[in-house]
Amino acid sequence: MPSRPAGSAACIKVGHHISGIWAPYPGDDPLSSGSRGAGVLVGPYSRACMEASPGETQGSPYRVSYGGSLIRMRPLDILARENPPPPNNRVLVELSLPPGRGYATSAVASMAYALLVLWHERGFHGAIAEAHSAEVRALTGLGDVSSITLGRMVNLRRTPGPPPRGVVDSYPAPHGILVLSVSLGSMETRDMLALGMDVFRKYGEEALSRLEKDPGFDRFLEEARWFSEKTGQLKPALGERVRELGRMCRGCVMGYYVKKTLLTLFVEKDWAAELPSLLPRAGLVGEFYSLHRLVDTGLLL
Repeated sequence: MPSRPAGSAACIKVGHHISGIWAPYPGDDPLSSGSRGAGVLVGPYSRACMEASPGETQGSPYRVSYGGSLIRMRPLDILARENPPPPNNRVLVELSLPPGRGYATSAVASMAYALLVLWHERGFHGAIAEAHSAEVRALTGLGDVSSITLGRMVNLRRTPGPPPRGVVDSYPAPHGILVLSVSLGSMETRDMLALGMDVFRKYGEEALSRLEKDPGFDRFLEEARWFSEKTGQLKPALGERVRELGRMCRGCVMGYYVKKTLLTLFVEKDWAAELPSLLPRAGLVGEFYSLHRLVDTGLLL
């Protein structure tokens, strides 16, 4: 259960997930709906605590913030309405990465809320199932909860739904690889799916089929780039700018793909200090960029 030293709040840390491939499978039952897919589990971890708020009889039972700004999240509205925290308590979530950019922040916040509020009553799997259900119903995420719960580094979701119904395989990444993400804008999951769910399912299943036959880091990078090209997320002009970056750093870019509007590059860590100055020279100017390490677990309790 979440850690709680005597006299302190119960707290949890949750890692982030950047999908590279997905095939959506919506349905009437949220617990059998979601997506198959593949992605990477990255830091930095976001932190959440359930703290006493004595005397507060009104106001939100949760508070999500990033960089000092408060954020409203639809799946947390669902969770808080159906599963409020104990009286005179609220859940505080401090995001380490910005929302609406492809870092699965809604899944991170939903998991944190559900585990802090429901673990004691429903157990681990019951709490995770509620987080997944809220994500699916809010159309803010279809598979990130399973990937964060069960995945390590590079992960492949074989079946939709939360664990134990959802099944996730994981593969290691080579030593000395970092993830460099460049946010080129914002897009919500519901807006992405409106572009054509059948298109994502068709190309997602093709890519996942090849990955399942030849699992591993290199194949994941190949298929994720192919998927983002076929679904129109990775435009030719953007691909050329990434290749220019690779020439400038003498091949330090091992692979790349785009999730929504998030350019995700896999780079040699020896170039980490120089890459921020090289990005604008290659024409890769975004609203936000971050270097991430691949992590072995999505939850720190």
